[in-house]
Amino acid sequence: AMRELAFYEDPTCGPSGDGQKYSGEPISSGYVPYEVDYGPQLAFDDNLDTTWVSQCAAVLEWRLPFGFEETGLPEGCDAGKAWIGLDLGATTPGQVNCVRLMQTGYKQMQSTSVTLSKWNGKAWEPSLMLDGLGGSNWDQRPAAPNTMWRLVHKAPPEKPCKGQLARVYPRAWGIADLKFFKDDDCYQQVEGGDIISSGTIDYYRESTADRPEGYFANNSVDDNLLSTHGANCNLGWQAKDLDYTDVNCSGDWIGFQYPQRAVEIRCVKIVQSRLESSLCCDPASEAELQRWNGTAWIEATWMRDPPVALDPEADVITERQHLGAYFQALGECPYVTTDIKLETVEEARARRDSDNCVIQLSGATSIMAEKYCVQHSRCAASFGAGGNCCPLGDESLAMSRCCCSFMEIEPIFTDDGAPD
Repeated sequence: AMRELAFYEDPTCGPSGDGQKYSGEPISSGYVPYEVDYGPQLAFDDNLDTTWVSQCAAVLEWRLPFGFEETGLPEGCDAGKAWIGLDLGATTPGQVNCVRLMQTGYKQMQSTSVTLSKWNGKAWEPSLMLDGLGGSNWDQRPAAPNTMWRLVHKAPPEKPCKGQLARVYPRAWGIADLKFFKDDDCYQQVEGGDIISSGTIDYYRESTADRPEGYFANNSVDDNLLSTHGANCNLGWQAKDLDYTDVNCSGDWIGFQYPQRAVEIRCVKIVQSRLESSLCCDPASEAELQRWNGTAWIEATWMRDPPVALDPEADVITERQHLGAYFQALGECPYVTTDIKLETVEEARARRDSDNCVIQLSGATSIMAEKYCVQHSRCAASFGAGGNCCPLGDESLAMSRCCCSFMEIEPIFTDDGAPD
């Protein structure tokens, strides 16, 4: 299902998508009844409240064509069966070099990958692959490497916080505030990005527990720590789809696209919402920072060139490493729980806080006799108080987390000390 779609000759789509759009006759593979409600023209009407819905979506029983009242119609689109576009006219051929689109928030009515095709006079000919798409916000392709970064939900918390209502079913992931930074200490914010997401809550029966501004992704950048983005988490598109038993936030994401410029993100600050609505919000306990490499989303990594071993005969790591950005122990509970929905906790995670940032120490690094995570404040915040961090596991291998106190002044990454 598509809320809006735009084609451009300009390969950048113009500033913030304000370039000259192609116009023509909307065409599609089909639509669910009725055309006035779900036809292809609604994807080109500059109205985000209307939607083209392809012919393979679910049809309300009272809208089924005559003869299908008992059997219904097939649901679900096989690859290539649903499409939408513009007929520019036989006398005005054009070259599409940039596409902007906004899908619905409901994952079951999205395509994460689509193909731009052009008519060659006899058949449709593929022209451009559009991958890594989301919903509820504008996606633009092509996108150059490192012009998009996102935070991906990986795991929910094991139990609610003190003062939080126990729920039978999980709820949507809520992000009240999100900021990306280009330095390791979360001081230098990267601004000017457009919010992007996997999709927000499309439909809900509003109650007094819901926020009046809804669950839009832009709520995560409005400087109001009580308004929140609510990830769709498979909550549905319309009233008929709403099913609390099917909520699953794994893989949902939110991030930024930086039009026409590549950036590097090294630190993230988030405030996860504690709203006490029946729909929202539960935090993520684990998340992964990912970047766009030009064709796909991949885990953000940074290079490390291990130092030369003092003992040439020692069994040490000598190959270049790529240390990733997987964060644990998120969703910290507020200290004050009198009214938990009004409490906010800002959490910061930098690349040294990653579960994948584990390095082998050289003999030149002084190791303190404090191996437990709780004895290192940064490790305790990033991984909890239990277990060993410094070193980690077999002490003879000298593998330690990058958060260890004795690593604070040690260069870890190849770019440590380089100007931003």
